[in-house]
This record gives sequence, C-alpha cells and structure tokens, in this order.
Amino acid sequence: MLRKFTNKELSEIEEIQYAKKVLNEEGAYSYQNEKYVYFYNNNKELIRIDNNLESKMENYYELNEFMKEIYEKTYKEYKSKKMEDDVMIMLEKVYKEIKRKKGLQINTTLTEDMINSTKLFEDSFEKINEKCNMAMGESKELKKVLKKFNDDEMGGGFIYFIHEQNDEEVLIQLDLVDYLTCVVCRVEEIEDFQFIKEEDGIYLKLHEKYEDIDHAWIDYMGVQM
Repeated sequence: MLRKFTNKELSEIEEIQYAKKVLNEEGAYSYQNEKYVYFYNNNKELIRIDNNLESKMENYYELNEFMKEIYEKTYKEYKSKKMEDDVMIMLEKVYKEIKRKKGLQINTTLTEDMINSTKLFEDSFEKINEKCNMAMGESKELKKVLKKFNDDEMGGGFIYFIHEQNDEEVLIQLDLVDYLTCVVCRVEEIEDFQFIKEEDGIYLKLHEKYEDIDHAWIDYMGVQM
C-alpha cells in the first residue's frame, strides 16, 4: 500500500540528498547544519548524529575512533563559526544602537558601511592620483633621475614628480602617509641637478628662490633647503 510522505520526512530526504552531494565534493569530510552532522564511516555508510555534543553524549560514545575524530573536528568548526556569527550579531546590534543615539540612519549594517567606506577611500585615492597627474615633465634626464629615486624608495615616505600647475611645471613632493602634496620649486628655477649615489640623494642647484637659498637637497628625510 502506498503512503504519502509527511513534510517533515520530505525535508529530511532533501537534506540527506544534499548532504550526500556535499560529501561527494573533493576534500569534503563532513556536512553540518544547525541540527545534524553527516559523514561517511569506514564502510562508506552515511552517518547522521545530533549536532549538540553536550546534550547527546550517548551518540558520541557509540562512535569508533575514526568517526570520533571526524565528529570532533566538525563540531569544533561548527562552534567556532557559530561563535563568529554570534559576535557579529552582537556587534551589529551595538553599531545600530550607536547610530540610533547619534540620530543617524540605521538602514545599513556595519558590514555594508565598512564596504562603503573602503569604496570611498579607493575613490578618493583615485582622485588624488588624477589631481596630481604624475607626469614627469619635459626633461628626460630629470625624469629618469626622479623615477630611479622613487623606484629605489630613496625618498623614505615621499615620492617626487613633475606636474603642470597654472601653465607651468613644478616639482611636487607627495607624502605617502597622508597623501598630502607640496611644491618644492618650479622646474624653471632648477639651474642644475645631480643624483649623488654615495649619499642616496638628489642635489638641486637653484636660481635664487628666496633670500640666500640657491640649492636644495632631497633624500629619505625629505627636502632640505
């Protein structure tokens, strides 16, 4: 006589089929959800036991050593993942409460806001690069010297490049920590330049830029005039 499966039985059949599918994947030794752990024993028989080790110790003691090893590993991973999820839920609740108290919108999660903040930072960094427009200018020799200086990281926390600003070329210093820029001098003010390998620095001979200042030295400390 045919009988109709209950919804509970059907859901368990679907779950077992899914567990078998997971276990057939390369590298998979177990499948677990909130209620059960599934794995194969030495005879390739599908085993299903309760996922709550504390309340179902009788199931655990019935396992052989090989099955215990699989179960313990699976159970530890499950508890670790559950702990991570619980911590994340708690953080989201605290974050939402902080936003609510500050009068901010609470329709986005902590994770979403972190992703959005990262995207804003990346966009800002791209705009800085566009604004700086790190073209090296017309002097091929100066361009080569600056490129080697930057590539060899001789500038410490700074890099240097030629940039067109207000229809004139200027030598720019870019701080790699906070991405602030400053103008070292106009290119036309550079009378001569020399890379001094022994001292890992660039010497700039300038037309008088300010009173008594006719040279600049660039090394890992930045620019000294």
